[in-house]
Amino acid sequence: MSYSFKRQWPSLAMRTGVLPFRAAMGSEAEILLIRRHGHIHWSIPKGKPIAGRELHEAAAIEAYEEAGVTGRVWSNALGSYLHDKTPKLFGERPKIVEVITFALEVVSVELQWPEMDMRERQWVSIKHAADLVRPGQLRDMIKAFVPERVLEAQSD
Repeated sequence: MSYSFKRQWPSLAMRTGVLPFRAAMGSEAEILLIRRHGHIHWSIPKGKPIAGRELHEAAAIEAYEEAGVTGRVWSNALGSYLHDKTPKLFGERPKIVEVITFALEVVSVELQWPEMDMRERQWVSIKHAADLVRPGQLRDMIKAFVPERVLEAQSD
């Protein structure tokens, strides 16, 4: 897989994620956040890279599986952040991974999606989204996100 983004933490396991957004004319842009049922903090769709797919393509697949959205994904990464993976087994230590994140302009929102029994989703303003995720690099990425800049860069 080739990508132009230079990883900040190349020794860590890598994940790929998307920041799903919608920008309506005349109103504030919104970000779609997800969380597992029963979890406090919200996050963004993310998962392991997929063999034979570019990172941004794998991220778009995760957006559909975890949040039921499809759209236009940018191939240039917004950045990356560190994420503590919750242990799946009792006694297992948390795992820290680097999540390379891409913008995804949502075009379609499905009423049913593969992981709907495990996750909930909600559209929120960028400011409110930053308040709902854990403090740290993802929050900073959301605060710095300007959809208009992403859209302008795509049209160049």
